[in-house]
Amino acid sequence: MVILPFVLICIILCLVIYLIYDRFCYFSNRSIPCPPISSIIYGHLSVLWSAKSYSKQLHKWTQQYGSVYGLFEGTRPVYVTSDIKFIQEIFITQFTRFHARRMSLANRILGKEHFNVLSANTAQLWKKQRKILNPTFSGAKMKRLLPTIETCINIFIERLSLTMNGTIINIYEIYKRLTMDVICKFLFVYFSRFNYDFY
Repeated sequence: MVILPFVLICIILCLVIYLIYDRFCYFSNRSIPCPPISSIIYGHLSVLWSAKSYSKQLHKWTQQYGSVYGLFEGTRPVYVTSDIKFIQEIFITQFTRFHARRMSLANRILGKEHFNVLSANTAQLWKKQRKILNPTFSGAKMKRLLPTIETCINIFIERLSLTMNGTIINIYEIYKRLTMDVICKFLFVYFSRFNYDFY
């Protein structure tokens, strides 16, 4: 009688270990390279969080493992790619097959009825959103925006050219400011000049 609960606990423990092991063999079973996992709980997130720059760490892994490799966010497998043909295949050619986006933690907590307009998770919702958004982003309307974008980019490049040679700058932060400039110009007809001070 005492042995039965112990055997049951051992079986459950072995099953859990097998499922975790099988989950972390996701990429090796598909012959996709993957950096060594530093934490069973966090996967590669612990390495990314401790890195000085998220993008530099991904770039380092890209040089080491190639243009397509795998990472684990916790126990969730994530593909990382810098292969342009692969990205074009997913985002353009096969776009209808890859309509769903990863559900955020907030959406999982709030439920399906509270999905926001840009985070489609079902085919029907995606089709509805595309039907609403497509007329807004037509080719003719996008061409009308080009002069405004060009003005913001010219000011951005002019300011960038004033940086001293050899100065290391965080281009990601500067691009975020450029994006904010463009958004302010479109939505509020206001030139924000966010990208003027980035030292």
